[in-house]
Amino acid sequence: MDVNFLRQMGLEALLEEDDMLFGVADILDSVTLPPIPNAWAVPPPAGMAPAFPAQRKRGFPRWLALALNILIYIVCAAVIAASLILRFSKYNDSILGYHIYHVESGSMTPMADGSSPPGGFRENDAIIVKNAAAETVKKGDVITFWQNDEHEGETITHRVLGVEVLDDRSVLFTTKGDANDREDVDPVPGSRLVGVKVLRLPKLGGVLKAAREHPWVSVGISLGVMAVVLGMFIVSTKRASKKNGE
Repeated sequence: MDVNFLRQMGLEALLEEDDMLFGVADILDSVTLPPIPNAWAVPPPAGMAPAFPAQRKRGFPRWLALALNILIYIVCAAVIAASLILRFSKYNDSILGYHIYHVESGSMTPMADGSSPPGGFRENDAIIVKNAAAETVKKGDVITFWQNDEHEGETITHRVLGVEVLDDRSVLFTTKGDANDREDVDPVPGSRLVGVKVLRLPKLGGVLKAAREHPWVSVGISLGVMAVVLGMFIVSTKRASKKNGE
C-alpha cells in the first residue's frame, strides 16, 4: 500500500495511530515464498503425458443393498412371527389375532373339475385364521369353529353356506366341506367361531406341526431361513462388486 497516497487523501492521522500496520503490510507484500514441492509426486516418464486420475471403482449399488437389507429384515421378522404363532397356537392362543392350523383331513379339497369355489385347501396344508366377530361373517367365507360349546377338542374349518340371525341377535352358520357330499349336520352357533381363514400354506402342515410340538424345530427353521437369505445377500454382493471391478 502506498503511504504517499494516504497522505494525499488526508489520512495522515491513520498513519500516526498505527505505524506498524503499514510496516507489516509492506513486509508481507515484498516477500515471495517459493512453491513447496510434493515429496510424494512421481514425475511421468519423458515424452509421456500425465495420466488421468484413476476412476474409483463402483461398489454395490446403494438402492439394491438397501432393498436386500429390508428383505432380510422382513423375512426374519416373518419367520420369528410364524414361530411364535406356532408355539402359542398349540393352546389355540393367537398372536396379533392370528392362528395357524395343520390341516388333518381332506374335507376342503377342491374338486378335480374346478367347480369348487376359491379358498379351499388340502390335507397336510397349513392355514392361517384371523379372529373375527360372528356378525362380520358372510356367505362363502371359510371359517374355523369349535366342535362343541365348551371350546374343547378339535376345530373344524368349513365353508359358510348360509347365515341366520336369530331373534336374540345370535347367529347360526350352515357349513359344509367343499369335498363333502352333504352339509354339516348341526348349524354352528356364532359363539363357537374362532375366525375366518385368510391364507393357505401348501404342504407345510407337517413341518408346522413338528415345530409346534418341538420348539427347537421352530428355532432351527428360523435360523435356517435367516442363513439362506443372508447367504444370498453375501453372494449377490460379491458378484456385483466383482462385475463392477472388471
